[in-house]
Amino acid sequence: MRKYLILLLALSTTSHAGFLKLTHHSRANCGNNETISWHLGHSYNMNISSMHFDISAGETKPYDHFVCDNPDPKKKETCNLRYTSRSAAICWGEMSKGIKWKVRGYHYIKYVDKPPELVGTTTTDCSIGEGW
Repeated sequence: MRKYLILLLALSTTSHAGFLKLTHHSRANCGNNETISWHLGHSYNMNISSMHFDISAGETKPYDHFVCDNPDPKKKETCNLRYTSRSAAICWGEMSKGIKWKVRGYHYIKYVDKPPELVGTTTTDCSIGEGW
């Protein structure tokens, strides 16, 4: 229990984004490649997609892998909206020796009372940016 308290205290002094506002981030080369939007206690109509590029040999394809939070089973590479406080497109274990990944994320949020928002995030590293 004590180690959890220490972890929570450490996070509370350095992290705040998803606790205070809707945040968007992508991470690459962390063992996972991922794109996530979240806002603790607040739900939105969102769809999150993530394109992963093998850049170890140069970017030669539109992308090497596509993943989304709520895929449409009838339409390839189409993501459906989902009402949630956390939307994540994660490729678990997409880490291979010798491969360097670039992750490009698209965060689409459809609001009831204002125009939709599309946020793009791109990274080649494991830093979480504003996500925490």
